Amino acid sequence: MRKFAKISAVLAAMVLALAFVGCKSDDDSDDAKPIQAIVINGDVVTLYDDGTVIIKASDGTTSNGTYTKADGKIVIKDSKGNTTEAKSTPDGKVDTSEPVTIKDKDGNETKTEVKETVIETNEGNGTSSTKNILAGKTYYSIEFEKKEYTSELTNKVKIRVSMLAFDSNGQKVKFTGLKYDFKNGAVDEKKNNIIESGEYDYSVSGSTLTVKADEGNDLIATINSDGSIKDNEGSVMKEFKGNLYAIAEATADSKRLLAKAHIVIVNGASCTYENRIFKSSANPQEDSEVVDGTVSGNTLTLGSGGETLSGSLSDEKIVFVDEDGTLTLRRM
Repeated sequence: MRKFAKISAVLAAMVLALAFVGCKSDDDSDDAKPIQAIVINGDVVTLYDDGTVIIKASDGTTSNGTYTKADGKIVIKDSKGNTTEAKSTPDGKVDTSEPVTIKDKDGNETKTEVKETVIETNEGNGTSSTKNILAGKTYYSIEFEKKEYTSELTNKVKIRVSMLAFDSNGQKVKFTGLKYDFKNGAVDEKKNNIIESGEYDYSVSGSTLTVKADEGNDLIATINSDGSIKDNEGSVMKEFKGNLYAIAEATADSKRLLAKAHIVIVNGASCTYENRIFKSSANPQEDSEVVDGTVSGNTLTLGSGGETLSGSLSDEKIVFVDEDGTLTLRRM
C-alpha cells in the first residue's frame, strides 16, 4: 500500500469534522420554503426562497443547484455547470408562458418549453419533500484533528474517518466513525482504530442539513450544488457508492511524525484506494493520493501495468501484504 505514495499527484484534502461543531438549529420559520416547481425537458426543478433549487431528473435521480434573479430574468445553474435562463414574473417566479434558454458548459444553446407543476409534498404532513435529495446516499471524510510534533517523545496526532449513511426513507442517518489517537510516540489503545456508530434523525430544508444530535445540540451543514456536504467551517464530505474500509497509523522518530489514513471503497467490480498523509519536518506537509483498482472474487488489485498491489477481500476486512508488512483495513 505504501509504495503508491509516488503514483498520483497530490490532491486537495477534503474533510468533515466528526461533529459539525455543535450549532443549534434555527426556528422552523427560518427554513427555506419552496416557491415554485417547473418541468424542463422532463426534469422537475423546485425553486426555494433561499436561492437554491432541487432538480429531480426524469430517471428519478436528484441533484442540487442555485438560481439568481436580475434584470427581469431568472438564471438556474445545476451541479454540472449548465444554466437555464428564463423570464421572471413580477412576483419573482419563472414565467412559463415563454420558452427558456438552456446553455451547456461548452456554451451551446437550445430553447425549450417550460411548464409549471405541483410542488411535491410528503404524505401526512404536507411539507416539501426535500429530504429525498440525501435519501439513500452515503458520504465520507478523512480528517487529521490534531497534528503536533516537538520531538520523538513529544508529539500528537488524532485521525478520524467519518461516514454518514442516509436511509432510503429520508428519516434517519447512521454515523460511523473510526478513531485513532497517537501521543508521545505510542498509540492510545482505547482509540486504536476503534469504530463506533450511532443513528440520528435528520431533516433537509433547501440546502441546509440538520442532524438531531444528542443533548439537544443540532448539527448543521450545507448541501453544495455538486452534492457534497460542507460544515460551517468549510470542511467537505464526499458522496460515494459501495462499502468503505479504513485504517489509520502513525510513527514518530527523532526527525519527524508520520501519520497516515488509508481507505478503500469497493463498489462491485471496481475499487478506489485513497490516503491522506501528514509529515512533520522542517516544512510540515499534508499529501493525498487516489489509486483506482479492480475486484475479482476475493482479490482486490490496485494500480495498472507494472505497478500493482493485490489484497484479499472479505465482507469484514481487506488485507494487503507488501515489503513493508501487512496492512488490514476494516469495513466501516
